[in-house]
Amino acid sequence: MKLKKLKCMVLCAAVAAGTIFTGCSDNGTSPTEGSESNSSSESSSGSESSSSTESSSSSESSSSSESSSGGTDEVLTGGNIDEVELEKGDLIAEFEIEGFGVIKAKLFPDIAPVGVENFQKLCESGYYKGLKIHRVVKGFMFQGGSANGNGTGGEAMVNDGAFGVEISRNARHYYGALCYANDGTNNTTQFYIVNDSTENKFSDTVALYEDYISQCDELIKQYTEEGVAEGVAYYQDYKESFQEELDRLKSFPENVKSLYDERGGSPQLDGGYTVFGQVYEGFDVIDKISGVEVVDNGYDEKSKPVQDIIITDVKVSVY
Repeated sequence: MKLKKLKCMVLCAAVAAGTIFTGCSDNGTSPTEGSESNSSSESSSGSESSSSTESSSSSESSSSSESSSGGTDEVLTGGNIDEVELEKGDLIAEFEIEGFGVIKAKLFPDIAPVGVENFQKLCESGYYKGLKIHRVVKGFMFQGGSANGNGTGGEAMVNDGAFGVEISRNARHYYGALCYANDGTNNTTQFYIVNDSTENKFSDTVALYEDYISQCDELIKQYTEEGVAEGVAYYQDYKESFQEELDRLKSFPENVKSLYDERGGSPQLDGGYTVFGQVYEGFDVIDKISGVEVVDNGYDEKSKPVQDIIITDVKVSVY
């Protein structure tokens, strides 16, 4: 029998649990490679997972173990938790987007050394010239840098074409975070920039998971009464994933939570992707790109720009 879907979205399993993460259909799907998007379908077939894996670099372990790393009373600093301040010698990425303007970001080689090295080499080679921002989800992020302009193609210029996710508890998915999309285990060329300003509060994300758990409880009860073991097992699995992610979010340090409320962002992505920079100039450009008209991308996600958004060039320089 066909099982009922949760309201708003079917899948919202925890990034930290190594499963696909999706949110509401137009606001929260994961930045993945290998297909044009992660579809909002009932299974992960047709698109690659956005699960988190620990990098082999010196970065800290996934924030899925956040509660064991200091707890909510801990105060984190550094990375993009602190306000971005430029100092001599910092690496700056400058994105020129045709018809939209320029976005500038400070890179974090201390947090994501391999990711920054790869990005520098790609920029120096001219790789990004003429490529597209192929995916725009308002209130979440926009994504580009695929060789084929549709979320596929492209090889890293380090480690034989791909490298592992670099995670740091000091690098978060705040508004303007510059990150690598991944295929579940590896980064290559695709990047995304978080475009959610203060549209969603941290408490809203927590409430979303609480609602999913409540829906699961209702469906588990219904299928138990109907004697449908498949349905009970199905939604019990989802409930456990939702609960794990909810517990993870609640374990974030209080200053991290407060900054999400203040700046906006996508906290559910923390621990699953490489955050290798932070925008400090050009937020108006981010907002303009995020407001373009989009249509279905063929994977049940409304994210494909009607008009092509072209990356004129991306340059990295020393401040």
